[in-house]
Amino acid sequence: MAYIRRLLGGRIGLLLLCTVLTLLSARQIDGGSIKGDATQNLHIAHNLLHTGRFTLLSHPDAPPTSFREPLPPAVLALYLKLMTPLGQTMGFESLHYGENTRFVKLSNLLWIFLGLLGSGLLFRQLCAQRWMALPAMALTAIFFFHNKVVINSLYTELPAGTLLLWSSWALLRAMASPTRKRLLLAGALCGLLCLTKAVFLYAAPLVMLLTAWLWLRGPQQTTPPRYPAGLRFGGLMLLGFALVVGPWLLRNQLLLNSLEVSSGRSGYVLFKRALLDQISDAEFKAGFYLFGPNVYQQAVAGTSLQLLPGEATRRDGRAARLNGAASEFLLSDKSALYAGRPDQVVSFYNKSAAVYVQLLKIFKAGHHPQPEAAADRLMQKVALRYMLAHPLDHLKTSVLLFWRGFWCISPISNIPFTPNREAAKDIIFVTNVASGLALLVVFGLGLRRPQHRLAVMAALPLAMMGFYTLLSQNLPRFTAPALPLMLLSLLWMLHLAAQALWRVVRRRWRPLAPAALGV
Repeated sequence: MAYIRRLLGGRIGLLLLCTVLTLLSARQIDGGSIKGDATQNLHIAHNLLHTGRFTLLSHPDAPPTSFREPLPPAVLALYLKLMTPLGQTMGFESLHYGENTRFVKLSNLLWIFLGLLGSGLLFRQLCAQRWMALPAMALTAIFFFHNKVVINSLYTELPAGTLLLWSSWALLRAMASPTRKRLLLAGALCGLLCLTKAVFLYAAPLVMLLTAWLWLRGPQQTTPPRYPAGLRFGGLMLLGFALVVGPWLLRNQLLLNSLEVSSGRSGYVLFKRALLDQISDAEFKAGFYLFGPNVYQQAVAGTSLQLLPGEATRRDGRAARLNGAASEFLLSDKSALYAGRPDQVVSFYNKSAAVYVQLLKIFKAGHHPQPEAAADRLMQKVALRYMLAHPLDHLKTSVLLFWRGFWCISPISNIPFTPNREAAKDIIFVTNVASGLALLVVFGLGLRRPQHRLAVMAALPLAMMGFYTLLSQNLPRFTAPALPLMLLSLLWMLHLAAQALWRVVRRRWRPLAPAALGV
């Protein structure tokens, strides 16, 4: 049995299980059309492949862009380059919604394999029992890497979830043995994460500095702490980060006059967030029902917290301004959006877009050389000014939006071995609550001196969730990349509880053993 455990917990076992689980995940990928923001990633990858230019438009004089983060489209373009049969040309339409759509989605298998491997390696870094890497990989596979909602598209949540695992693993290894190579690698992987999710341009350096501070306070350090060693620790990680992110920022500064990883959206997103800060008390209470899980909606049925039918879809409904989906005012909102008439829009989400269209028309009429960038920057300034002027409103809305993003396991997720849809929903709810709370508890425990590595493991996903809560509408999809580390936090706590229970059982039964044997 010990030999089998060593075999399964070793490299061969990890790679074998990764391969099997990845092939099983391929069954969840179909040929359905690519939608939403994922279409933009496909556009850029297609243009990279055929013209070598990072642009959203296909004509020869298309301007460069940084509208999307660069790493996922670049990896997708490389996949198409390497995997497309010689002599065959795949048009954009065939990739978008045609015979080659499943082929392009299968590029996600690379991220799935790496994510599963990262889950196993990270848990091996935490746990002395190497074979525990196997349930770690199985758990993340069930709820994330085998989840059709996550892997059956070209959104960036799957690559981000994978890179969160690898970045956290690298930070743990750097903390255990801070060699130059490990510190630079940790910074470089955080840099790749930043090129996948722009929020980590701010979140990752904070986490790296936190890691350096916790390392200084670790039990291996002398008293007082050796601050030059801490500066070296943090400095090398930041150097690795800068070496990866710096070239992309320099490119954007030279071509687009912007030092952002992804530009053209920040003002629109922040303005939408500032609009949400203006919700009334009635809308605040209604938001918990609108954004909450089915269990909460059933629990508050018949109270003032319940949303009645039509309260989110009628123009005069209590939650109308919080609803960006189907409603009786959706068509009129869209018409006002395209006309640049924000005063005629009901929903906060379409109102922000209408303001952008309105400003774009003004700057174009004034012959501004970069009307899109000017409109976005103005919206960004106005939004930040409003948030700073109304901090209590901002914090109040942040509570609601944290609640919204917390439910990051989609209720329509496919959970294997469940007898029916209702049972799957119950499992999803319990797992979401338990794993989300586990991430918070693990981080709190990690701030104590003997367990700093736990805080390091939980820091990146929590920083991401915090930034999205404070600066965006925080859709559940935004926080989905944190799910694998939430699940690993839950598994670690269950493992700790099992060890404690086993010690209690051994203490109670050991004295009875001689008597039971008649000795």
